[in-house]
Amino acid sequence: RGLVSKVSLLLYLTGGRGESVLRFGDDLSLDAIDAMTAIVFAQDRPHDGGPFVDGPKIFLRTELVYRDANLEHSRSVARVFARACYLSTQSVFDPELERRADAAYDQAAAARWRMRAAAPEPEPMFRKRFRGVDFLANGYDYWFRRDAVTLPTAAAIAVLDVVNAKLGDRSFRSACRSRTLKVAPDEDMPAWVAARLKTTKRPDEPPFAGIHKPGLLPPLEQADKEDDQEIWGRESEYSLDTSDDWDPRRNRSLLWHLEKQRNRVEPIVSRAPILIMGQEVFLDPERFVIEGDKIHILSNEALAPVHFAGGIAYYDPSSFTRVVFTLDAPVLLVPPITFREHGDTLHLTLDLFRNGWMVRYSRRELEIRRLIGPDEWPTQVD
Repeated sequence: RGLVSKVSLLLYLTGGRGESVLRFGDDLSLDAIDAMTAIVFAQDRPHDGGPFVDGPKIFLRTELVYRDANLEHSRSVARVFARACYLSTQSVFDPELERRADAAYDQAAAARWRMRAAAPEPEPMFRKRFRGVDFLANGYDYWFRRDAVTLPTAAAIAVLDVVNAKLGDRSFRSACRSRTLKVAPDEDMPAWVAARLKTTKRPDEPPFAGIHKPGLLPPLEQADKEDDQEIWGRESEYSLDTSDDWDPRRNRSLLWHLEKQRNRVEPIVSRAPILIMGQEVFLDPERFVIEGDKIHILSNEALAPVHFAGGIAYYDPSSFTRVVFTLDAPVLLVPPITFREHGDTLHLTLDLFRNGWMVRYSRRELEIRRLIGPDEWPTQVD
């Protein structure tokens, strides 16, 4: 989009003293800053800062964004930055990974401003297994055995891993077995990867199942044309003018209410590339489109998450519905995933950090409901 941040602005809300509370390389070091001090500096200046010793250090940081007609996307810089972000999320309890993440951020900054970077170090690579599928990942490059996964499966694993999607009550990465490997800077990556994946086994069954989406929303009962019972505003079942054999599942008002809910849910379900029920993940291969060397994950976020209203003091149609199950249809807005085949291995790259794409992941929970029968009559408003 031709926009780039070049200048940082710091606004200190509190003042204080300490050793090098703000330092710019070897050129300038501040040992005291007054409250409400504003500092502006170019982002190509290396900087860091220590804490205040006489109170909390609270400041706001923002960036000044410029339009640059000569701005170009660099896949090499994107790869380094993506790897740094990925290492940051993996390094919470690993100081060595944290150090390597910091080094990767510095390397990306140096490349961005065409500065001289430090000598490259061995690169961390994570060897992971998810439901029988072995793969190697660093947040940008994902490698699989070519005969172990389909392209949609490989793309789904890569995206779920990089965003660390929720599978029920746990995260995707916590569902993986993982260990850290080191890759020398001058390593032949395809050969190195092939040597580590060739001894792995193919999964006994696919990690993701297919799903018959129409079966999630079976046809509703036919409405009883003679049943014109209205539900809104009823205080209890005693205020309903019904016979003993009244069946809520055929009430026109209730069927209209449930159909309205389904009309909101159905487009989301039908267009979702991935559906999650608890810890089970289902793929819709038709929502993964292969064009040349690109995998497009189709998505639609026109509809907001579905919320079903409940009565507070009176009956309404939702009092006569029950949640059958809950689906998570995550919003996945990602650019096309580039893939290449190297002998027996499959290589995917996730280039998420670029001005031309607005990347987004968020959970989207949907309740699939049904109408209750006569034997499930609500004893109280819910």
